[in-house]
Amino acid sequence: MKRFILSIALMAGIFSGAAQVIDDGESLTIIKSNGDDMIRIEPDRQGDVVIKIAGYAISFGNDKLEKPSKHRRYSQFGKEVDGKIGLLEIGASMLTSPDYSAYTAAQNGFMDLDASKSFHIALNTLSTSVSLSPRGHLRFSTALSLVWDNYVISNTRKLSVVDGVVTPATLDGARKSKLATFSLRMPLFLEVDLFGSSFLSAGVYGEWVNAWTKYKSPKTKSTEIDKCINPLRWGFAAKLGITDGLYLVGDYCCTNLFRDNRGPATTPLSIGIGMLF
Repeated sequence: MKRFILSIALMAGIFSGAAQVIDDGESLTIIKSNGDDMIRIEPDRQGDVVIKIAGYAISFGNDKLEKPSKHRRYSQFGKEVDGKIGLLEIGASMLTSPDYSAYTAAQNGFMDLDASKSFHIALNTLSTSVSLSPRGHLRFSTALSLVWDNYVISNTRKLSVVDGVVTPATLDGARKSKLATFSLRMPLFLEVDLFGSSFLSAGVYGEWVNAWTKYKSPKTKSTEIDKCINPLRWGFAAKLGITDGLYLVGDYCCTNLFRDNRGPATTPLSIGIGMLF
């Protein structure tokens, strides 16, 4: 651009005939025959070209493109980033204290669990995270989770369904009695990085559930209890990063395990660890 402007100035001097062109290496001046400046072209402090005509100044940008600053950061806001939903989570399956008010004293405790054998497994697939901050330290994360919960009954009672209600029954010779559930879960987390590799994540989830009972000696499986289970549930979940690849995770369901008047009032919860790969 600067060369183009100088060419125009030279052409103006040539066609004016009676004008004199003075070039001192830094500026160019076209002087009328009476000694007055007609056109003056010079750079300013920023390196832009300034043309002064009859007391008016016109500034043109520098030919060189501005180099990006080395300290300028690329904003990740609204971009997909790496989140903190691990591929695998394992832990303990638990229930809040069941309400046996609708049962006889002899039936109380039939949902007591063997905590050492009741386990929770979650396989998180299709996880994605979107940054809510320029550097990606605040995120929304979600996934499609496949969740298995095994509730091993401590007293080896059979969970029968009588007149649409979950009812305990004696299971002679059984070595193991359990209630198992499988759910398709959709969590939504708000994640924030703390310091180092630690992070905090909290959110809600919704899920679809089905259930069955299983016994050993004799080995039997029944799905009749599924009609007593709440098929749609929701709850809260939280995670706390403890190392670069591990985090603590817990969830609490806000929906009863059984439908109203179909079983003792109790809600599922779990606690465990998650693994980032």
